[in-house]
Amino acid sequence: MKNIINDKKAEMTSEEVVKIILAVIGIGILLYLAWSLYGIFSFKRDIVQAKASLETLYNQIHFVEIGEKNNIEVLIESPNKWWVIAWPYEDGVSDELGNKPIQCIGDYCICLCPIPILESKDNSLENCNDQGICKSVSKPIMTLDESNDNEPLKIKGPISLNVLLKEGKIIIKKIKNEK
Repeated sequence: MKNIINDKKAEMTSEEVVKIILAVIGIGILLYLAWSLYGIFSFKRDIVQAKASLETLYNQIHFVEIGEKNNIEVLIESPNKWWVIAWPYEDGVSDELGNKPIQCIGDYCICLCPIPILESKDNSLENCNDQGICKSVSKPIMTLDESNDNEPLKIKGPISLNVLLKEGKIIIKKIKNEK
């Protein structure tokens, strides 16, 4: 019996090699399609989460705008790797050209947008136009990080924000995490 096994050589024909190569290519295509579908559904989930989070934030901003409340705390939970960004950035100018997202109908607005790859607010206009969710507000608005710098507020898990009206401006300030 030992001789029978040793006598058969494990040779592969060119036809078998082609079948193996086609199988590997087929599996690669299926994996790519699966990853693409996951990305599509994941992004749609992020959009739904962003709309809900912005609606929650906007409702609190509205209470401050109309003077019903002076200072409100709001919790934003998702989507991760997005940020809360106010337009315009500084002194009534959105950027060098005075641009703002196309969704911003009035002079001022608040948006949730995917964080650009370079994490620069200079690159965020395109992301906000392509994928962001924005709502217009009637008063100047700005976002302040924990160091009180006028910066977009990154969402990396739940963040607590304080919405208040100060000197005619709506301020959205990230509340420091106490550890």
